[in-house]
Amino acid sequence: MIVIKNDNLLIMNKISILYFVECLFCYIFVPNFYGIYMGKIILWVAWGMLILGATISLCFIYNVHLDGYQVCGESNINYDVTGQFGDYLGGVVGTLFTFAGTLLMVLTFKEQSKQNKIESFETKFYEMLHLHKENVNEIQVKDKKGRKAIEFLFYQLRDIYKIVEAAANEIENIPLPPHDPKEAERFSKMKKYLSNPAYKLKLLHDLSYGYFFYGIQNYHLTKDKQDIRFDINVDITAILVVNKTSKDLFASPHNSVLGHYFRHLYQTIRYIADDKDLEENQKYNYAKMVRAQLSDFEQALLYYNSLSIMGHNWIQSIDKREIEKMCLIARFRLIKNIPYYFEYFGIHPETFFSIEKEVWEQHNKDFFELDLPN
Repeated sequence: MIVIKNDNLLIMNKISILYFVECLFCYIFVPNFYGIYMGKIILWVAWGMLILGATISLCFIYNVHLDGYQVCGESNINYDVTGQFGDYLGGVVGTLFTFAGTLLMVLTFKEQSKQNKIESFETKFYEMLHLHKENVNEIQVKDKKGRKAIEFLFYQLRDIYKIVEAAANEIENIPLPPHDPKEAERFSKMKKYLSNPAYKLKLLHDLSYGYFFYGIQNYHLTKDKQDIRFDINVDITAILVVNKTSKDLFASPHNSVLGHYFRHLYQTIRYIADDKDLEENQKYNYAKMVRAQLSDFEQALLYYNSLSIMGHNWIQSIDKREIEKMCLIARFRLIKNIPYYFEYFGIHPETFFSIEKEVWEQHNKDFFELDLPN
């Protein structure tokens, strides 16, 4: 019999056992504790216990045979001796087997619990996917319905953008009023703001999508009169009201048509991204199923929605190099299938997602199905 006389070693052994028991408890009851790695450790420990128990049993039987004892044979059984054998095997090997069985049962319980959560997730996910299809079918603009209506809306947004861009260019080309210093200063500030390409592009997307979504008279980029964008917004709106060719485009806002559609689509993707029981590859596969439901024009309209103030949540965490930390559109490549032949306006998708595109290509995955012409 081995007796440990070193108290420090005994304490360390107790601490190690307590730590393992604590980790085992957390693995069962704390979501995502150590993830898949803790499961593998438990499996290895369980198999180690089984192998150790089997090895001890074989060594014990072999040594018993060398000592002249027999498990079975012609001689009478000495129950005093065999009872001691049973006590030893039951106390040592039986304990190892019991502990191994407990660990394997824990793994089974954990796996079953995870499977139940996935089934619960899928029930709600497929219901949301079904609602998305209904939302698409309910979209109607004039005599167009469903995906035909979305195609019509995309081209309408493109036309509105071009008209807003022309109005902004008109402001840039207006000479400064010579007899009104205050107005000249105001125009000078607007011209300076619009001379910055990045500021101008962002402003054009915000205004064009705002007019498209809420209507020309109802959308205000900012209410702060000290913000130069307020003056640009007012002047561009005035130009568009005077412009008779733009009246048909701004006849009716589309928030009542697209608001519910984009909110539900966002919540569906957010529901996938926030699930704590799915691995990243599983999340991508579910998001891929959603993307498969989006037509080319839906994906293109989603991109331009994300550039607006209303759709900014789609592109939060832009320019991240870790896939799991990317914005939703880049993380799940939601606009992968937008056609190369589209006439893209404003900020080009390849330019906007240049960093994310590079990261995905480093993983041997295409961000876009086909390269988009600039």
